[in-house]
Amino acid sequence: MKYIAHRGLLDGPNKEKENKPEQIEYTLKQGFDCEIDVWKIDEIFFLGHDSPQYEIEKQFFSLA
Repeated sequence: MKYIAHRGLLDGPNKEKENKPEQIEYTLKQGFDCEIDVWKIDEIFFLGHDSPQYEIEKQFFSLA
């Protein structure tokens, strides 16, 4: 069975942590896969559910 952390969360909803790059990195290091919300605006990538909140580098996607 494969477990996938929704928006990088392991313990239920948390608006302050969801899609936050540090939370995604933590979750991946714990051995889970993550479903994340990605935005691309003018060749710049962001994480965030309702809006682009956290700017990330393209290399962020190679963490998994």
